[in-house]
Amino acid sequence: MEHPLILINGGIPRSGTVLVGRILTALCQANRLGVARLNISEPRETPALARYIREHQGPEVLLVHVHVTSDEVMAALAARDDTRIFWNVRDPRDAMVSLKQLHDLELDRAIWAMDKFLEFAEAASSQATILKYEAMVGDPPGFVRFLAERTGLSCSPSQVDDIVQQTSPEAHRKIMERLRPGAEGSRTLETMTRTLIEDEATLINDRHIQSGAAGRWKAELTPEEQTRVTEAMWRWVDRLDYPRAGE
Repeated sequence: MEHPLILINGGIPRSGTVLVGRILTALCQANRLGVARLNISEPRETPALARYIREHQGPEVLLVHVHVTSDEVMAALAARDDTRIFWNVRDPRDAMVSLKQLHDLELDRAIWAMDKFLEFAEAASSQATILKYEAMVGDPPGFVRFLAERTGLSCSPSQVDDIVQQTSPEAHRKIMERLRPGAEGSRTLETMTRTLIEDEATLINDRHIQSGAAGRWKAELTPEEQTRVTEAMWRWVDRLDYPRAGE
């Protein structure tokens, strides 16, 4: 296999999946590969995703951005040898706070939603390369090189530098700043509790960039909320090897 024909860009929400998707796209482009994109956001869409996986043939690389999965999807991926599966994780408490802020959710609703997405992450973990958000934002050039190595796609030092610039927070903020309702290339999304404006090409929305700091849950939640969140998510915190107390 010269290069993968299917790239699964998955993860829990607010863990850098859009960033990884942009890097994977840029790596394909650097290798002169066409990219066909799918964005799967609901469990009810997974049968269609499984069908796409079973039927997809080249020359384009199928890049799937997804937060959910199913046994059928994982079986379809396991039946092929030309796939690469990446699944992003983050300290569940930080990811939950980010999801809460993005959608203006009540705390209990945000905890419930994050727990469901973590179950999908666990289902994918046996076949996926797990990517930790904290590592990817801590060393962007190293992370680009890591993804190039894992996908088997070539990437020169100058291309690494270009990709880091293309996918930097500053570059993402520029995309955010030009998002307007009805603007070309933008779409309006009705989410759980609010309306977002999203860039169709990159999936960046008008509230996309928040705090990327580790431990933000301690800064943004009350002591009582911190206790509730840690008690609700301790099993995921332990499984993903994050400090339970957040030190």
